[in-house]
Amino acid sequence: MKLGPTKRFILAIIFFFNSSAFAQWVESDYQNKVDGKKRLSIVYVGQNIKSPISMFGHVYLVFHDERVPEPNAITFEFTGSINGVGDYLGTLFGTTKGFYKFSLLDYKKRDHDLENRSSWVYEVAFTDDELTTFKKNIAVLSSNEYHYSVFNLNCASYLIEQIRSIRGQEYQQESIFFVSPDSTIRWLHKKQMIGTPLFIPSSQVKALGYFNKLNGEDQSKVMQAFAGVSITDPPSSDNFSKALSASADYLMARDDNFSSRVNVFNIKKNHPLSDENAVKFYDPAEIDGSATYSALLSNQGLIFKFRPGFLDFENESFYGLRNSSTEFLGLSILLNTKRLELEKFTLFRAEAYVPDEFLYDSGSQLFDISFTNFRR
Repeated sequence: MKLGPTKRFILAIIFFFNSSAFAQWVESDYQNKVDGKKRLSIVYVGQNIKSPISMFGHVYLVFHDERVPEPNAITFEFTGSINGVGDYLGTLFGTTKGFYKFSLLDYKKRDHDLENRSSWVYEVAFTDDELTTFKKNIAVLSSNEYHYSVFNLNCASYLIEQIRSIRGQEYQQESIFFVSPDSTIRWLHKKQMIGTPLFIPSSQVKALGYFNKLNGEDQSKVMQAFAGVSITDPPSSDNFSKALSASADYLMARDDNFSSRVNVFNIKKNHPLSDENAVKFYDPAEIDGSATYSALLSNQGLIFKFRPGFLDFENESFYGLRNSSTEFLGLSILLNTKRLELEKFTLFRAEAYVPDEFLYDSGSQLFDISFTNFRR
């Protein structure tokens, strides 16, 4: 519907004095656009090690027309309302508020890329009638508030409930303690409701993919180029040019210094990059999500460890997430001839160390809510 100048002015006045009316109008506009979309995909987003509630990843839905979702495709997700330390703590006990919301895919991709997070897009195998029913079901969800918890009232649990209800299937959790984004992807894969994903690497992952293919000398020349040093004898290899171009894509959005941005822009201009992907591909739907159990013999006795929600990032596929780990509900028990004793109980632990290196957003953090028995 086209609006004339007078109607635009009236709407602007209404929205200026009533932000809730504006939000409702935006939601209504998104819902109208959803009705015309022919495809539905679920998107799994990699971990964000700087946000405790995102360290196990994220999932959201996207309504689109093309096989590769168009930038103006409509997204739909469930998220928590996090406005301070109290809300972060509330996510552990289900007291934080949560809500459904619509947005545009281009916004989501930009935000996730700035957090160095890659995405996997899985098209959901709904029939036309099932997709129509699904759209009707979610139309009323965004007007209500819900409880949010990182354990079992999160982005994954709410969305999988909507998807599985279309065919009346029972969702079988991998863990009785929590629902994780990657576990919902694995369940959909087992039910043959999704196929091979479209992989969208973050600009950091893509840059590191090309950079790590170079030898040490050529890597040094790439770093010198971005430091403003003129390279008199640049390598002629195609990978060197691609490493420069992909690194420029990553640094362009993160460098606030004007002179260095000009240098980055010139490097990008002289080294255009095709859509070829240098990153080793893996499918989260095929990764083992089973709980971790271990037994260790120490001088104190036998230590049993049960870690139903443990994930580390030592695999090369994660690149910037190495030296990081997350854990839910970890339990360590000491057993010897004298006693059976609780050694440690972890409610939630998120640890990250990112080195100060080229193409890495350096930093470290530790978020730990645990009980440790120091009596020996």
